[in-house]
Amino acid sequence: PRWKIAAGTSHMCLRPHIGIVASAPLVVPLTRNWERNRVRTQWLAHRLGIADVEPGKEIFVAGTMFFARPAALEPLLNLAIRLEDFEPEDRSVDGTMAHSIERAITFSARAAGLSLALAQIAPARADQMLLSQVAAGSSARRTSATVEGHSGGG
Repeated sequence: PRWKIAAGTSHMCLRPHIGIVASAPLVVPLTRNWERNRVRTQWLAHRLGIADVEPGKEIFVAGTMFFARPAALEPLLNLAIRLEDFEPEDRSVDGTMAHSIERAITFSARAAGLSLALAQIAPARADQMLLSQVAAGSSARRTSATVEGHSGGG
């Protein structure tokens, strides 16, 4: 529904340190399929200024479905990745440049000095969204906020 979109984007507007808002169920540990994506993801992270990637402490947004402040993606865009850097599409489940970029998006936000917020519908109220900020380099939630919406009309 539209109120969820408004809630996610207003959360970013009210909190300039938030660079990405993602649905909590889509945020997964970097350890997921890590070995197939390790080399390229570490390479991208290093280029983004992230020296030490600790997969057990990192997370990423699976499926690259999120709201982002343009500044959160700017460091990744500035890497000048070319079409030639991508493999031909072969329906790979993991291990491609595209999958490594998916994992590097949170590193890009961190390189920009921005953080990730997780959004989820409040368990007791379908018209309320809970937003939790994630500390950079950690899967631990730091702060929370509640955003009201309404369930009617999409």
